[in-house]
Amino acid sequence: MSILKELVNALIETAYDRQEEAKVAICSALLDIGRTKPDTTIIQTIGYLQDHPKLNKIHRILLLNTMNKVIELHLDNLSKELYLSIIQLGINEMSMTLEIVPDWQTAASTILVTSGLRYPEEVALKLLDKMPTAGIPHFFTIQALGQLASANSKIVPLVKREAVLGRMLPMMGAVKQDNMKWAFASCVGRVCEAVLNYTGDKGEAAKHGISRSDFSGEVYSAYDILFNVWINSKESKLRLAIMDALGHMAALLATETLIEQSARLFNGILGLYRKNQEHYYITQCLGYVISAAQDKDIPLDIHLEVLLNTLYLHACQPIDAVNPMSLKNRNEAWRTCEIISRKNSDRMIGFLLSKLEPTGEKTRLGAMDILSHLINSADEVLEDKKPMILNGLKIICQDPNLRVRRALVMVIKAMAHKDYLGLEGGHTMVQFLVQQASLPPDPKEKKDSTAKSDTDTPTNSELRKISENMLYLMTTTLPQMTTVFWPFLLEFLVPVQFTESIGAVCQTLVYMASSKRENKEEDFDLDYETMVNIPKPHSMFVRLLVLAGVPIKPIDGPNELRGVHVLKLMKALSPNIHEDLVSLWDAVIPKLITQLTEFYSQGTFSQKTWEDLIMKLLSKTLDELDDEDWLLLLGKELSEQCISLYAEYSDEKAILYKCQGVVLRKTTNKVFLQEQLTAMFNTVRHIKQVEREGLACGYGISAASHLDTILEKLEQISSQDMVRKSTGLFGLTKDKSEADVERIKSTVMLCYGFSSLYAPPALIPSRIEVTIIRNINPHFNNIKDPAVKHSLIKTIELIGRALHPSHLGENTCDFTHRMDLIKHLQTYIKQESKSIILTDTRSLCIQALTTLVKLDPPLQAQEQTDITNTVFEYVIALPDTQMMIPSKKDVFTGSIDQLFNDVMTDINSFLKELLKKKPNTDNLIEMFRSFLPYLSQPHPLKMRAASLWKCVLLEYLDNLTQSREGRQGGQSSPSTDQSPFSCLPELLGYLVPKATDPLLCVRSDCLRSIQLLLLINNRYMGINPDLKDQYIEALSILMGRADNEDGLFNLASDLGKVLARKLPDSMVLSFIGVTIEGLMDAEASSASGAVVVLNQTLKVKGQSLLAPLSQILDSLLDQLSKLPPGQNRTGTLRCIRTYTTYHLQPIVAHLLDRSNQLTQEMIDSWQCLAREPSLAKPLLDVLMDTLDRSLPYQEKNEGGVVRVLSTPKPRAVVCVFAQLFPLDEMEGLILEHYPRLFSQMITRIGVCAMIEGQSSEKVKGKDTDSPIQETLNTFRILLTAASQDTIISLMDSQSYWSLLEGGFTYPEGITELARAFSLHASGFIPKTVHVLNSALSSIYDPFRIVSTAFFAELINQQAMGIVQQGEEEVIKKDLVEQLINSLLGRLVDSHYTVRMLCIRGLGNIASHNQQLVQTFSTTVLSAMMSGMDDKEDPDDYITMEAMSGLSKIIAKIDEGHVRPILVNIILRIRPCFEKSLPGVRTAAFTLFGDLSQFGDGPSKDPYLEQIFSNLVTILVHMNENEQSVVSACKQTLCKVGPLIGNEDVNQMFQKHLSSNKQIIYGEFLDGLTKKLAIAFPNKLNFFTLSATLFFKSVWPDVRANAALFVGFMLYHIPRDLQEGISSEQVSEALIGLLHDSIPEVRVGCAYAISLLANY
Repeated sequence: MSILKELVNALIETAYDRQEEAKVAICSALLDIGRTKPDTTIIQTIGYLQDHPKLNKIHRILLLNTMNKVIELHLDNLSKELYLSIIQLGINEMSMTLEIVPDWQTAASTILVTSGLRYPEEVALKLLDKMPTAGIPHFFTIQALGQLASANSKIVPLVKREAVLGRMLPMMGAVKQDNMKWAFASCVGRVCEAVLNYTGDKGEAAKHGISRSDFSGEVYSAYDILFNVWINSKESKLRLAIMDALGHMAALLATETLIEQSARLFNGILGLYRKNQEHYYITQCLGYVISAAQDKDIPLDIHLEVLLNTLYLHACQPIDAVNPMSLKNRNEAWRTCEIISRKNSDRMIGFLLSKLEPTGEKTRLGAMDILSHLINSADEVLEDKKPMILNGLKIICQDPNLRVRRALVMVIKAMAHKDYLGLEGGHTMVQFLVQQASLPPDPKEKKDSTAKSDTDTPTNSELRKISENMLYLMTTTLPQMTTVFWPFLLEFLVPVQFTESIGAVCQTLVYMASSKRENKEEDFDLDYETMVNIPKPHSMFVRLLVLAGVPIKPIDGPNELRGVHVLKLMKALSPNIHEDLVSLWDAVIPKLITQLTEFYSQGTFSQKTWEDLIMKLLSKTLDELDDEDWLLLLGKELSEQCISLYAEYSDEKAILYKCQGVVLRKTTNKVFLQEQLTAMFNTVRHIKQVEREGLACGYGISAASHLDTILEKLEQISSQDMVRKSTGLFGLTKDKSEADVERIKSTVMLCYGFSSLYAPPALIPSRIEVTIIRNINPHFNNIKDPAVKHSLIKTIELIGRALHPSHLGENTCDFTHRMDLIKHLQTYIKQESKSIILTDTRSLCIQALTTLVKLDPPLQAQEQTDITNTVFEYVIALPDTQMMIPSKKDVFTGSIDQLFNDVMTDINSFLKELLKKKPNTDNLIEMFRSFLPYLSQPHPLKMRAASLWKCVLLEYLDNLTQSREGRQGGQSSPSTDQSPFSCLPELLGYLVPKATDPLLCVRSDCLRSIQLLLLINNRYMGINPDLKDQYIEALSILMGRADNEDGLFNLASDLGKVLARKLPDSMVLSFIGVTIEGLMDAEASSASGAVVVLNQTLKVKGQSLLAPLSQILDSLLDQLSKLPPGQNRTGTLRCIRTYTTYHLQPIVAHLLDRSNQLTQEMIDSWQCLAREPSLAKPLLDVLMDTLDRSLPYQEKNEGGVVRVLSTPKPRAVVCVFAQLFPLDEMEGLILEHYPRLFSQMITRIGVCAMIEGQSSEKVKGKDTDSPIQETLNTFRILLTAASQDTIISLMDSQSYWSLLEGGFTYPEGITELARAFSLHASGFIPKTVHVLNSALSSIYDPFRIVSTAFFAELINQQAMGIVQQGEEEVIKKDLVEQLINSLLGRLVDSHYTVRMLCIRGLGNIASHNQQLVQTFSTTVLSAMMSGMDDKEDPDDYITMEAMSGLSKIIAKIDEGHVRPILVNIILRIRPCFEKSLPGVRTAAFTLFGDLSQFGDGPSKDPYLEQIFSNLVTILVHMNENEQSVVSACKQTLCKVGPLIGNEDVNQMFQKHLSSNKQIIYGEFLDGLTKKLAIAFPNKLNFFTLSATLFFKSVWPDVRANAALFVGFMLYHIPRDLQEGISSEQVSEALIGLLHDSIPEVRVGCAYAISLLANY
């Protein structure tokens, strides 16, 4: 047996792998071999299946399916003999057992069907052989025959010749089982389908003399069995199969037979609908039968009624998302209706239109769906039915059902494409579309109920969007629709029922009108006399203008930004509205459109601003027309449309009132004026605020020309409409309720307000108090309705604006009723709740107050304080908005947060106006007294107060000018010691604690307030504001730091420095007294801030405070006794230390008595001492000596286990260091003693890394952290104090700190630390080496390990120290020699870690210059070789370091030193290639590559031989899991590539492996083995056999890599060299590997075998 056959057999045998990935790989390999060697693959598979009849069924199925794929790939290339074998195998496999095994027999029958594509008759004959006339064939025999017929209709001649259908008839008569009946029915159907397809090709059928009539007799007989016998089966699957078959059989029946059977056939098919849940195949069969009948011109009149009703029911069935067949059934029903309509269109259309009569929703929807389908697909047969269809659809237009309407929209869409809408009745359809585009938004409750009940029912919004899009798309995509829409759509502009569709209608009209106007089309000009249904010009103008006034609607679609479409239509229609408006509107309207789109896109749209623009457009239009008749027409049209169009559109009605006001302002007709004023008031709905304001604004605008007339009208309304008149017998019924009167009152009040605002300024003084105030003043009391109250407040605000000097100009007015109005406003505020804000009453009142305080004269101090306190009590004192929860009786739908933000903004404006009126210190102090109670309150009161106070000071500073108050403050000339701003210390003292408040916003606002106070003081001191003040500018920096909560104490300290230097001496004592009170602030951070500021003040001003020293100190001590331990107590201690600077020795003595306790008080004491330079140095010396003398750790034997425990004294010293090192005063001492401190800390790290848990003696206050954590924290602090932040950053970025924590990893952490130390602290190296050198002889292992690791890395970093320029090299060399000698002395250390580190350090000598390396080369090489032979190296770490050291050293030594030991080195490292430790393998491969530098001299031949010996090893390890090993292998191949003797191989190494980018290993091996096969023909067998040795590697990935290498290697060996390969041995090894326990290995092996098709 050939090698390939053995391999194929192996794949076949293992194809049923237990792991899915391997199973797929093996089958893929078998398929790959089949691509090139199909015969071998198929023959071996056939043989295997035949030799193993009892093979596992799943295994057989896999092989059969794989073989089928091979056959499909070579369908036309296989020999007939092989096909016959395949066919026989398929027959045998399919019929091997009489039982039905679907997967197995399906795979076999699939092979037969595939083979039948090439040799259909041979397959068919074999199948026929399995169909004995005396018995029932196998199920899959019949099924395969049917599938063959479906796949290849070329078997039809054989079907005729062998009378296949005839042979099947007796069998069908004898069949009893339903599954066999199903198989026969399906087979007959497929055969009939094949006959239909075959005879469809007239040429091919005629060539073989075949026609459909040849089969009619046999088909009828089969039909008789299927339809008359089997159709009554209870098995639904069988009945559906029969339906499928009957559909194809009907076309083959003779015409007479079909006519004869049609009634029974239709009845039978229709009857099956009741028996089967699945209807698709029944409907499909029905369609085929109807099509066959119509093709044979068989009349269906007698059957149409029942057929149409049945099909209609299925066309109406809802789609079941879970059952996709329901959609197919509906579509098939539609298709069948289309088939019927081809010859029975009258009956079909009549039937569908009859279903549109008022019946159920489902009936109408089905009819319209079918109708839409027919319009789209059968338009040619419906040409003469179009008017009939349009007329029949009219009845649907009034249907209220949304689903029905949506269906009609879809029908209209179809009709539009087929030119229906241009016919009579088309306008009705267009009107229906516009009506749907006018649907109102959905009520929320309706949306929710619809969503829950029926997801298919469209909402109003959805239907409106569909209709809007339809209108526009019809206009832009269907040219024929222009004649339908123009000018018909203009009729929909004015009627109120189409208001919601205005955006869509205008959008459509703009497209047409713009095009017609631009192209000067004749039908653009409108003839209003003949087109009586089109609105008149003034009617269109008024309608469009009002709608443009409300340009944005809260709905999607064209109506959302309808103002753009409306304005565009006004511009496009301007010639048809008035010829004099064309130039004006063409110039103005595009600008309005641009502004509107910008406002909308930027989110800056303001309705008030937009209304002003619209009113300007109207005013300019009226000026341009200058026609009183047109003016009167517009006014009357406005009145008419107000009544007829805007009853439910309050926003639009408000715009209309304003437009009416502009028109009335222009008119001089008094009668018209009176009529319109009356009409306006009579149409307003007083319950609607927006209508009230619109009407009032309209009255106000007209008052600009007719003030007295307006006032008379308002008095008339007040007397007639603002009373509750009784009518009827005895006055038992009343015209108006109290609420009605109140609302009318609010409207009238607003009219007075707007009339005042718009009235001519010259008339205001004479009318305001005599007429306006007199009429409105009686109505302010006893207001219950909030809307009425708001109107009255708005009226007050409008009157205040009208009386402002900027509005009156040269006119003056002494407004004596101002305080009366203010009191009304205060009353309204006090009527609001103190616990919640639900209305904007407060905001409106404060706005009105702001307007009134602007008037002259300024308010009295008590009046102002009273107003301010009222405002604060009902706004600032409110609880947090999150706590304001409306009760069930509160009707509230707005945003509480928004209401509150608005009222705070209004308060800010109010306070600014108070200051503007009286910008003096007395006013400022009075205002602060109102603020002070709230600054000490909890959040959010203090936050609000601080923010507002900052704004007050900003305004005060802005208003402070060079007046006498600004220059002198009303006092004597200022001096440097005394400021006229006498309230400064008090204000500062109260604000200082809040500068460190927990809330950032409070801190920031108070800091800014302090800065503003100092700026104000500078202004009072007469200091030029343009001069820079460094202290005040420093406050800006502090504000930038306010967001850092951890830096609040530093912030307070800097703040204290600024204030101490800025405060005049005369104010310091007052400031300190107020600040000391702040030590007991409720907020801890605020109290702490006060302490720090106080401390700094004492430092700066202490010399000037000698007299009150006892007073201040007593106050501090009193406060200290009340303060709990914490930051505030510490701050107070610092204040005391500042005072006792001259008594430091007693304080230090007191703290030393308790030096063994690290409580918080002790920590404070240590820091107090350390900050004094006179004590810091001796304190540090004592601590370092203590650490040196103390026992570093203690060992405790517990049951034979030695535990390493911490000792208390060194740990306490370390903790004290942690408190002292961060102090600024320690910086110089730390640098002076840095080498000693550094050495002590790193040796302490080594000790603590070995300590287990906590020490036996806990240190008070520090009993939570472990010793190593404490030591590392202290070490970090030391590095920071010594300005070694770079070292910390390096350690942080690489996570080296974690290395220092582990008992096994801390030497590596010391190594990384030494590297950083060498780079960033080189000046300390000599002294550090001197200190650490003594640790090498320590009896403690951690000391020696730390010192050795540190020295080893210093050698690697060349041990650079700061030396004089001339002596640098000498000192450097001496230092390196000292380090090397120190390490050589520890090569025989008892601890293996010390020995390993010594080897590492000696290897690091390679980092120095060649001369130094040569000096120590012999010694170092000897040490490296002995390191590789270390017998006490359990984990090969010493060996790894020795190899790494050799790799580095050999680069700088002469070949003569290495040549004698080169082979010896390679032989020693070769076993390391297979070591379990990745680092060892990495070092071994790296060293092998580094030795390549000696491969081109005298040592070339032995090294080249070693390259070939180890090449396969390197290649198979190049794709293992350890990335470090992979990188080492790649680098090694790049290094040995130039020595291998072939440039192509070398180039491949350099191209693919020189960088660290990922390679596709298989592709790389493919290319490399191809080059190796050409370059080294004599080594191919060696390479291959070497790779097979790795088939037994302990690493699965290496085994898989070796298999791939073997596969690619053998694949690329030329045929003439294959005889020299031990292919049998290799194939035997691969076959064995195919049974490997690891799936990945089996996958790789299978792929390798797939490459060996040529063997």
